[in-house]
Amino acid sequence: MRETAAVLDTVALLGYLTASARGLGRSARRLFERARRGHVRLVVPTICLFEVGQLEERGRISLAIAFERWCDLVAQAEPLLLLPLERAHVSEARSLPALRDPFDRLIAGTAVALGVPLVTPDARIATAERVAVIW
Repeated sequence: MRETAAVLDTVALLGYLTASARGLGRSARRLFERARRGHVRLVVPTICLFEVGQLEERGRISLAIAFERWCDLVAQAEPLLLLPLERAHVSEARSLPALRDPFDRLIAGTAVALGVPLVTPDARIATAERVAVIW
């Protein structure tokens, strides 16, 4: 089984899926390349799917295919591991009170619970204690 290298936040997930290097940091680009080559896997918290759905509903992003089909493709992507929210993720999220956005908090809590870094461009998360960030 491949090593779990990191958890993706919603922005990182969208960047990975569009294969767009625009705006990605060097470390994130290298990690994505390792995942595409099959060397590591990247965790996608299921809450990211809900956040993408909300972004689409609000017109902030546009998916080229129907949302449910998009979710199916995420679940089928070989380097990605879609991970349901677990109690340990919630417990760790509660230990990150500096993060006010509930999506950010749960996603970061997932990374902390798994003991892996979080791939995110969010500077607020990068300053949170206990959350290692890759970008």
